[in-house]
Amino acid sequence: MGIYTTDQAAEKLERHPDDVRRWLREGRLRGTKYGSGKGGLWMISPRELERFQRNEPVRRRRPK
Repeated sequence: MGIYTTDQAAEKLERHPDDVRRWLREGRLRGTKYGSGKGGLWMISPRELERFQRNEPVRRRRPK
C-alpha cells in the first residue's frame, strides 16, 4: 500500500482511529496533514507506520 489514512493505520495497528490521531498530534507518529481544522486529512507513510510498530510497546489486552 502506498499511503495510509488514519482509519487504515488504525486498522493495521488494531487501535481506534482516535488513538492514531492523538499520536499524530503528539508527534509520536509522524504524518502529513492536508487541510486544516477538523476537516484535515492525515496521511502516514508505510515506512513511518513500520517504525512506529517497532518502537511502540505492544498493547496489553484486559482480561475478560
